[in-house]
Amino acid sequence: MNYSFNADDTYGEYNVYLNIIHNNEYKYRNLFLFTQFYLPDSTCILDTVQLVLCDPSGNLLGKGVGETKEAKFLISEDFTFQWTGTHELKIIQGMRDERIYGIEKIGFTISK
Repeated sequence: MNYSFNADDTYGEYNVYLNIIHNNEYKYRNLFLFTQFYLPDSTCILDTVQLVLCDPSGNLLGKGVGETKEAKFLISEDFTFQWTGTHELKIIQGMRDERIYGIEKIGFTISK
């Protein structure tokens, strides 16, 4: 998944969240994602993120009723954009299986 957005505030501090909508078809407890964050000067910041999607008993974590839950994970706190301009975030699944069932949507939010 690729996301592009424009940042024009280099003074504010932001929290960055990954948002996952998942259902009971997902057969693992954790989800590993690789993130590639590209700055306007082409610098790339790489990271590996582990998200826990269910408890040890197999119950889905997150908000929602029934088989589908939405979970929100803080991945960067008090983040400051060093550059104005277009930024790009690429999210790549890091699981051993090539195809993953039960993950309906992956997105991100930036909030002040």
